[in-house]
Amino acid sequence: QSAMAATPAPEKDRTVLVLVQLAGGNDGLNTVVPFAQDTYYKIRPTLGIKAENLLKLNDSVGLHPSLAPLRPMMDAGNLATVQNVGYPNPNRSHFTSMNIWEYGGPEEFKKHTGWIGRWFDAECPPEAAPKPGSPPSAHTDPIGFHVGKQLPETFLSKQPHNVYTRLTVDTRDGTFAKRDQLNDPGTAGNLRTLLDQAVQDPQVSYLSHAYPDALVTEEKINKLIANPNSGATYPGNDFAQQLRAIAALVGAGLSTRVYYVSLGGFDTHAGQLGRHAELLGTLANGLAAFQQDLAKRGLADRVLTMTFSEFGRRPDENASQGTDHGTMAPLFVCGAGVKGGVYGQSPLLPKKVKKGQPIDDHPFDERATDFRKVYATILKSWLGGDPSKVFNTAPSTLGFLG
Repeated sequence: QSAMAATPAPEKDRTVLVLVQLAGGNDGLNTVVPFAQDTYYKIRPTLGIKAENLLKLNDSVGLHPSLAPLRPMMDAGNLATVQNVGYPNPNRSHFTSMNIWEYGGPEEFKKHTGWIGRWFDAECPPEAAPKPGSPPSAHTDPIGFHVGKQLPETFLSKQPHNVYTRLTVDTRDGTFAKRDQLNDPGTAGNLRTLLDQAVQDPQVSYLSHAYPDALVTEEKINKLIANPNSGATYPGNDFAQQLRAIAALVGAGLSTRVYYVSLGGFDTHAGQLGRHAELLGTLANGLAAFQQDLAKRGLADRVLTMTFSEFGRRPDENASQGTDHGTMAPLFVCGAGVKGGVYGQSPLLPKKVKKGQPIDDHPFDERATDFRKVYATILKSWLGGDPSKVFNTAPSTLGFLG
């Protein structure tokens, strides 16, 4: 993706956003547990988390015990828990619902751009096309950085922007796997042959400028990640190593503004109890190490991290001791710039339920928090953007950055 275009250099020492996708649909009721509601234990006889084991946020809700590594952030006031987040008329398809989150709402489909991509378009216009034969740009820092096989639709934009996509992480030494296409002799050879040809076609001219930039970026990032000089000890799993790499890149002074990583496995239809606990532990330990690393680098006040998932799970457990696709779920926002606490209202479960009879999923009602309010808050108060340039109708904001 870094060969797509060359955008003007984002200013260094600006705020940075890290998006963490919890892929599969995270179970919100076992992440932020409404222990004060008796119905929770009635409809989850196997999956219910005992109140005494929770990290209490207030007198009615508490965090899953596997999230204990987040406790220092809670105590420091650097963790915001936003409850019951979703959108009207929720869709329970993994792909459709994730598209809605990444585009920024059901009506935003018509734009075919992601919410961050539209921010790129509004705040970071691309530079003029390079002249034939011009040298590689002095600026090689991507404005967006993603780990995974496919570019997230969050980054889709009308104008071309320098968004850098890597594959995965080699947890043996914390470095990224080599990029197949750029390192494949056949692919690289063909591209170099193309660049050696007479540059008459504007598209070929553009490639002759962008491809060397991509190679320079590739080499630069490889060196930075290979020597991360971490200020914390990270777990050896892929998710934590992605965060370790991001801390190294931010610490090295890259002007990249938005990073995107993913933790999968949250589609817990069966045998959820142990698996979900493991996933939340992976999330919490990774985020805790990341925040410690940033603090030791003196970067804690520059980086904001937000988690999100395509939907939550149904309130009642199923016959396979798991949960099926639901609607709303909580998310976390953390960083030294966060005003910690609990935002939004938890879902209100019905007081009377019949044994063995599934209850209706909690609807998007007056208790729910529209996820676009979270986005608008980050755009306005963290990235310094104008939400009205990103959404058809600018959403109101929340107080976790105010």
